[in-house]
Amino acid sequence: MKYNAHDLMNMHLPEPKWAVPNLLPEGLNILAGKPKIGKSIFSLNISISIATGTQALGKIDVKQGSVLYLALEDTQRRLQSRLKTMLQGKPAPNNLYFANEWKRMDNGGLEDLKQSIETIPTLRLVIIDTLAKIKSSNNNNYNVYDADYSNVSAIKQLSDRYGISILLVHHFRKFQSDDIMDDFSGSFGLTGAADNLLALKHRSGQADAELHIVGRDIESSVYALKYHSNTWSWEILGDNSEFKRNAQMQTIYDILKSSDKPLTPKDILSKTSIKRATVMKILKQLLDEGSIMKTGYGEYAPIP
Repeated sequence: MKYNAHDLMNMHLPEPKWAVPNLLPEGLNILAGKPKIGKSIFSLNISISIATGTQALGKIDVKQGSVLYLALEDTQRRLQSRLKTMLQGKPAPNNLYFANEWKRMDNGGLEDLKQSIETIPTLRLVIIDTLAKIKSSNNNNYNVYDADYSNVSAIKQLSDRYGISILLVHHFRKFQSDDIMDDFSGSFGLTGAADNLLALKHRSGQADAELHIVGRDIESSVYALKYHSNTWSWEILGDNSEFKRNAQMQTIYDILKSSDKPLTPKDILSKTSIKRATVMKILKQLLDEGSIMKTGYGEYAPIP
């Protein structure tokens, strides 16, 4: 159907729905990372939060709804063990559905997925873990780009048709590049067909990982994440730049507090790898908020 710009501007187009606000909008999303980084734990955490209507990643309010999780690399025993740890004694939701086996897309898997979406009430999210387990096995007539694009766009059509979020779990390439969004395994046909890309990457320090997000209908962001091994859960600490700034501020304050005498910026620089310009900026912020004081020319100390 053709339409002109005037008609487009007069259309009432609803805002996109979110499975997880600012993280997972309706449409096709791909989550990738290195093996064993915790992609499946991340996906199961979000599934439980949506099914129970509790905060996702410990911070984000979500609307309750049903979830279909194709855990194609897990066993029932492993899923049961993970659920037991994550739920912490709370009742298991009856609107979180699992499957450990699924036909490939070119062998009835796509039609089965369509039927499942239509028959599960209040469905908000479908997770396919992993794409490699369901993508078409017979792509001899396609080059790599076309095969990847064909697989992903076929699943995307379902998310668009039913107005739900679909999350494909995928892997990074063996060798990493400077641009993290180039690290998704496969051709650009795979990432080009998706609406949004999420990359889970290890980091050192107070945060255990970074979640990089880029997409068509979502603002590019990087979030700092913390992993809690006792509950097998990821917690979002906040925007990565803000978290890093707060962590550096805490580091400088702790250095001043642990010293038995006032310190100069040079003294602080000798105890940390934070850049001089950042140290000076943070010292000014700590002064402005009343956490530290100047005791002499260029010397700082915490306020008792």
